[in-house]
Amino acid sequence: MATADWQNLFRPATRRWPSTPEEWDLRPYFINDYDISWRNLRGYLASEDDDQRAWAVAKVLDGARWSDIWRLVRPEDVRDVLDRLPRRLRDMYGDALRAWDLDGDGTGRRLRPGSAGPPGA
Repeated sequence: MATADWQNLFRPATRRWPSTPEEWDLRPYFINDYDISWRNLRGYLASEDDDQRAWAVAKVLDGARWSDIWRLVRPEDVRDVLDRLPRRLRDMYGDALRAWDLDGDGTGRRLRPGSAGPPGA
């Protein structure tokens, strides 16, 4: 049976990174098509299941703010699931990973100061 109140099908979403314990049980602001919490998302990102982890990384890369992306995933996490990402994200982040890894050793440690690489690189 269809519901007239479709906006209440999912839990409320945060507008930013969670700042209280209660907000970790709300839906991430960038996920509008699944009813999951920030805690659930973190679980998917840490999953041993490659498909679940790739799905979660794709959701983060596709919708989260730049600063929040790197709070949730590391460049290595992206590299690990790169071949499972949708083509648009695979192309974009594959290029970014190659650009950030100027020394070619897979660490990204040789970024130029002031570069647009991920935080902490």
